[in-house]
Amino acid sequence: DAQGVDLSIPMTDRAATLLLELRDRRPGLALPFPASSAYEAASDKMRLLELGASIGVPVPDQVILQRADDPALGEVDRLGWPLVLKPWRSVARTPRGVASFEVRIVSDPRACRARLAELPPEAFPVLAQKKVVGPGLGVFLLTHRGQTRASFAHRRLREKPPTGGVSTYRESVPVRPDLLEHAERLARALEWTGVAMVEFKEDAATGTPYLMEINARLWGYLQLA
Repeated sequence: DAQGVDLSIPMTDRAATLLLELRDRRPGLALPFPASSAYEAASDKMRLLELGASIGVPVPDQVILQRADDPALGEVDRLGWPLVLKPWRSVARTPRGVASFEVRIVSDPRACRARLAELPPEAFPVLAQKKVVGPGLGVFLLTHRGQTRASFAHRRLREKPPTGGVSTYRESVPVRPDLLEHAERLARALEWTGVAMVEFKEDAATGTPYLMEINARLWGYLQLA
């Protein structure tokens, strides 16, 4: 490389999306990431939840919306309100460059339709999910070809916003066996090599931990350490 860079470690989804494209053009640049196919499968929330459901990992009840006026909108009432709207990816390519798409909670059908109308075509499909009320839980893995080399967990003490979001204060805790089992099933199915945070939301009423997403890179919490 002309600038003498031998190793690059993306710390954001936007950076990962751009840097992974360099693999073919810069074979001498080391990127400690899984295969691009595994990264894409983990970053695609719809594909990830389909995979989770197929291997016995609990996933939220949801309706897939392919566009803002999708006829499937008529089915979302069965999920109950409020519900969660999740674009298929947190970051995606658009004609204007790389864009980020936020998860939103909507309280009623009117708010749901208004939010969908705001989204660009690249944000679809959108997952309309039943809101899981309970604590956020995460399992952190270092794996090689799907085999665990190290694992870690923390408990969220504060989030921003308080209703659920980015954790701003947490403590180390033992890894829960059930969460580790779910996370390792996903890692094996993806033949994952590298680090990953597998995020769950536990239903406070039933104790069921539902798969939310895989943070397919080093997590932002490291910047607060």
